[in-house]
Amino acid sequence: MPAAACRRWPKPNCAFCADRGLLPAESLKHALAHRDPYNPHPVWHNFRGLFRAIDEGNAGLNIPAINGGLFAPDPTLDALRVPDEVCSHFKELESSLHHPYLVEQA
Repeated sequence: MPAAACRRWPKPNCAFCADRGLLPAESLKHALAHRDPYNPHPVWHNFRGLFRAIDEGNAGLNIPAINGGLFAPDPTLDALRVPDEVCSHFKELESSLHHPYLVEQA
């Protein structure tokens, strides 16, 4: 993924926000683990919901509107279909402050 795309890619920025205490503890872990047996959907949809909560705020999740546009709807990112197998690697970002994408954002 090119560096410019990484700056726009919300996932590393979620990890950065979580690490800085701007999101409730384990928000990324919960997005990864949440399953709805009555309405199954890809895990990626949970992350899209988290991005929307960060952009707009979500009182029920105790997430304030933090973003000035980074997590705003984006037709290209919104059209992505990210397999659960790929999303399973997102947990590595939450625990790593030294990830190259996160260092670039700091």
